[in-house]
Amino acid sequence: MDFAGGYRTAVDEANVIETLMKLDYIDGIISNVPINPAAWGIQVEKSTTAGLAAETMRTVEAGTRQFCQLPWKYNKPIACVRWSTDAQQDTVPQKLMEAGIPVYETPEQCARAMYALARYAETRRANKSI
Repeated sequence: MDFAGGYRTAVDEANVIETLMKLDYIDGIISNVPINPAAWGIQVEKSTTAGLAAETMRTVEAGTRQFCQLPWKYNKPIACVRWSTDAQQDTVPQKLMEAGIPVYETPEQCARAMYALARYAETRRANKSI
């Protein structure tokens, strides 16, 4: 699913990933790091009222928490791509890594990591049948 150009929150992204993780034929997910408006240069505090800014940041926190629980809830891996943002302001990638979700700099790195996991699973299945 492509969210480009559309309004979404970290909760929206976590909900989409959770929907995909529920599918039996999905073994793993490659995703963007959930959206954090502050990291994209959106001055939440200046562009909105204080109450709305606080609500936006609560949504980022809730979405990140939900996202971090998904691999363990469904026993399926997630690998994330960090798009170029201000790494100093974006705390979401660090929270993902602390939860055991790897964050890579490129989609190719994510694809290689997911490929390695798939090969590892194949090897384990093959060794069980011996």
